[in-house]
Amino acid sequence: MAPRFLNKCERSRRSVLSTIAFGSAALLPGTAHSQKLPDCSATFTEGDWKYTIYLGENQRTTVYMDYDQKPHKVELRIVLADGGVARADVKLQNFVYSAGEAVESAPQIDRIDLDNRPLPIKKQKTKTFGGLLSAELELSEPQEFLNALLRAKSLNVRTVHWDNRKKKNNFTSSNIPAYQIAQAVQKIDDEIAVLVSKQKSGHCKEVKGCFLTTACCTALGKGDSCWELNTLRHYRDSWLSKQDFGQEVIDLYYKKAPHILREIELQPYKVGIYISLYAFCVLPCALLIKAKLNRLAFRLYHWWYRALASRYER
Repeated sequence: MAPRFLNKCERSRRSVLSTIAFGSAALLPGTAHSQKLPDCSATFTEGDWKYTIYLGENQRTTVYMDYDQKPHKVELRIVLADGGVARADVKLQNFVYSAGEAVESAPQIDRIDLDNRPLPIKKQKTKTFGGLLSAELELSEPQEFLNALLRAKSLNVRTVHWDNRKKKNNFTSSNIPAYQIAQAVQKIDDEIAVLVSKQKSGHCKEVKGCFLTTACCTALGKGDSCWELNTLRHYRDSWLSKQDFGQEVIDLYYKKAPHILREIELQPYKVGIYISLYAFCVLPCALLIKAKLNRLAFRLYHWWYRALASRYER
């Protein structure tokens, strides 16, 4: 829910950015936004899977693999670092766990198999709605997961819940085609190599997060180490990442923000949009963080992220 003082903005969410863009561009006609380097990122689609790659800080590379074929949505995240796999996560949406029977226990993911070989689950968080289950899983053996994924033909998800009438566990299985991932491995490697080459030659910069805040500060001629960016990055690492919802929000932002930025870059008054976002979002959030009003800063920033996503994300 948006903060109470933003309710008036909510009524005109789709027009507010374009309206203030004209005004900001007129007030600051000499501001330039053309000097910033693009982020080291790439996106491509192979078969039913979409792949997004980021070169991050400390030589960490993150690869997202998205499958979105109704009713199921699957997101695999692989974090590469120090010559191996540092982390592997799986997000699942819209998996059936119930066919109308009385459910007594909380449904959960019973197991995930790659070609009938179970994957070790370290942590899982589940949500249910209308007989459908969504889950976020962290795997305990990320390197083994990647090795198995590159050979697998199918990914099987089995959910479980207690059926009170039958007095037994009820299992439901769903199959997702995984063979296309192995076919995309060479292209993933090629894209990473191209990004590394561009980064070394100074044609792109490593992804540090804070995509939108960086673009806004650049529009005002501020450097990468300005106090607003440093404040928001410290906030992300020291407070937001430690909240129950924090890592989910950070992951969503890392994944979606570059696409939003690309859409903003196509707008004729993009400079005005960035300046307006700085004035109404970045600067107020940084000041709220300085005042230790962390939750209010999150609500304000997240509201503006949602406003941008609803307007610019395709």
